[in-house]
Amino acid sequence: MSGSLRGVILVRLFGGAVVVLCACACFESSSHAQAIKVSPLPLSEAGSFRAGRVSFTIPPPAPELVEMGPDLRVLMEPMAPAKLRLIAAFIPPDSLAKLPGPSSTAFTKYALVEVPRTAEFLDVDETSFKTVVDSMSQQFSNGNLQSTMQTAIDRHFADLGTAKLTVDKPTQLGTMFSKPNASGFAMLMPMAANGKTVTLVSASLVVRVRSRLLFAYLYIQYEDKASIDWITKTSEFWADSILKSNEP
Repeated sequence: MSGSLRGVILVRLFGGAVVVLCACACFESSSHAQAIKVSPLPLSEAGSFRAGRVSFTIPPPAPELVEMGPDLRVLMEPMAPAKLRLIAAFIPPDSLAKLPGPSSTAFTKYALVEVPRTAEFLDVDETSFKTVVDSMSQQFSNGNLQSTMQTAIDRHFADLGTAKLTVDKPTQLGTMFSKPNASGFAMLMPMAANGKTVTLVSASLVVRVRSRLLFAYLYIQYEDKASIDWITKTSEFWADSILKSNEP
């Protein structure tokens, strides 16, 4: 595996936590977890995106999320680490309708897809992909995860000029699924900012599509076990949909 690809693993894993936490810092309301229903989506709802001179079809992860489009997607770009490039962002349609104006509530459910800038044009074979997955699995079980995340958060928030945010000890939910070209990991992340405490369930997916590496992230505000069930089922469904949509 190239140095560029190896270096991006740590950046994405802990940078992904920064993405979640930046969005959560301004949460002003919560939503009750909905009944789990993962239904197949028509490929006509999938959008086309490009990275590394390759076109990808990326369907929405769930019926209640829609892609923001190129004009409004730029609003999410500051949430991505500098070494990664945002190519798709999915939010609830009612939230999308309120943009770009101010909103009184932040997203309680959303998803992002990013590519590593330094490895965007690299061909990733099965061996390299397995190395990425193994490294992410090892780092998710690292006992220093909390301190590493806090360091990344402090650095990112300093760059954005936003308020201090503190992460509590994350709870690893482990590997949700592992397949030849897709793997998913999940965690619970309590955090506090501006006197408010919020817990998110986050899913980190790594997908090998057309010999390129995609990182996909799905987030939902934690309410109860149904939140974890939703993200577990939706994440695997989304990974399968991405792979299916890009078959020759």
